[in-house]
Amino acid sequence: MLVLSCRRTVLRGESCIAATLVSCLALAAPALGQYDPQKAYKESDAVAARYPDPAVEYKTPAFTFGKADFTAHAEMMSFLTALDQRSNTMRLRIAGQSQEGRDIPALLLTASGGDAEFKDAARPTVLLIGQQHGDEPAGGEAMLALAQRLAEGDLAYLLEKINVVIVPRANPDGAEAFKRTTKSGIDVNRDHTLQRTPEGQALGVLFREYEPNVVFDAHEFSVAGRWVTAFGGLQRIDAMIQYATTANIPSDLTGLQEDTFRQPLTKALDAAGLMHDWYYTTDASGKSKTISMGGIGADTGRNVASLRNAVSFLMETRGVGMGRQHLKRRVHTHVVAIEAVLRSAADHAPEVVQRTDAFGKMIASIPAGSPFTILSAQTPEKRQITFVEPNTGADVVVDADWRSALTIAPELTRPRPAAYILPPSEAGIAQRLRDLGVEVIQTTAQASIPVETYKVVALKEEAKADVRGTDEGAGDILKGQYALEVTEADIPLGSYVVPLGQPLANLAGIVMEPESTVGYIANRLMAIPPSGVLPILRVRNSGDIAKLKT
Repeated sequence: MLVLSCRRTVLRGESCIAATLVSCLALAAPALGQYDPQKAYKESDAVAARYPDPAVEYKTPAFTFGKADFTAHAEMMSFLTALDQRSNTMRLRIAGQSQEGRDIPALLLTASGGDAEFKDAARPTVLLIGQQHGDEPAGGEAMLALAQRLAEGDLAYLLEKINVVIVPRANPDGAEAFKRTTKSGIDVNRDHTLQRTPEGQALGVLFREYEPNVVFDAHEFSVAGRWVTAFGGLQRIDAMIQYATTANIPSDLTGLQEDTFRQPLTKALDAAGLMHDWYYTTDASGKSKTISMGGIGADTGRNVASLRNAVSFLMETRGVGMGRQHLKRRVHTHVVAIEAVLRSAADHAPEVVQRTDAFGKMIASIPAGSPFTILSAQTPEKRQITFVEPNTGADVVVDADWRSALTIAPELTRPRPAAYILPPSEAGIAQRLRDLGVEVIQTTAQASIPVETYKVVALKEEAKADVRGTDEGAGDILKGQYALEVTEADIPLGSYVVPLGQPLANLAGIVMEPESTVGYIANRLMAIPPSGVLPILRVRNSGDIAKLKT
């Protein structure tokens, strides 16, 4: 009989005993899930020879002798529970549960193992997220290896200067089934704004509670398939990297990402002999010859973290469709990159805290009437990409149409209001905003104030798109045109005011503006009345907000 003790804190009230029992029972289940090694792309010997394993040893479940698949949920939970019991600086928390009832673990690593360091004004918090996509296991395995080193190994000394929160597996159902999306078919990495899934909500809890200064999101990218079809070659590089690239973030945040974090990260990969480039992708059909950098939408973890004023990176390794080929190299690539990010955060700890805090204060101080970008586009360019010929392993250089996310072209801007107002009937939307960490005030006085209303001009349904094509599981969204009309409005008692004089103003604005593809109107979380006038009001003058308080 197997017995596991438990020393962990549980978010959202789950019982420690119940959670441990689930993990223990799950140990009897097969670890393979729906992973089928026969479906993996098999490289030629010439190609495989270009990617030798690094001379390192990892002692995580996927590298157990004779292992033919990947780390099962029960194996991961057993590994983390044992590490938790041994370490004085790590605590295991449960941030939520998946749609199929699996725990979503979060590891809290601080110098003392307590919460005091998370409130230390000079100590930045780094949030590491693995396996938002269930069929991308290398990032999740790297998180286990890094947890070992931080909790009881050679990286423990970093906890004197930084705090670390690790989510090794953000999509446990997808990992167990070895598929990209959650059980409901929604891509959790497109759910950081709307938080329609319990997986997205669990990550939202951690963002809200720990307010990370630095975020690193670990993924893998496709090697063959559409790349061979469209460009005649396999992906060559070990890693694709992109920091946050979305509208409305401060240029100083981009500078901090580039100078303090990306440059040391790429130098670390170079020193390890690992090839890298910006993140890029193309249409999943294999028909498109256009290559795009990572998206500029405000729904991915990378971009939403920047709207929370954090330094934010996505990195992907050469792995989707490869089965276990080069697994150690893939995991090692993540470990090398994340270690560089952790060291950068520790080396620049006071600066990182001061500057990310300053970004929030700067956002809160932007005056009403300043431009706010609602829709934007990447910039067309030309560049060369080097692929690998599938049989010979030789380099194949391709001239490609490139869509850059480093320069963003606004397509729709609107003057920033001082606040948005929702009627008392929109309590659910008010709660969604609060779950994001946005400040929402309920009125305690009635007043008549000048406002702007949105009037529907045109509406159509359209599939939500991203740089890969159609956003999986998102369904159709409402693409609308709206006219602003100035009027005097009687604001009822109990209405909800969303002031933009707050650090998360840009996050609030992108969900409140109706044209936004990640907004509440476009995604039908708010109904459009028969009158065609939306239940969202825009307050133009901050002084009018005071009239709604007693």
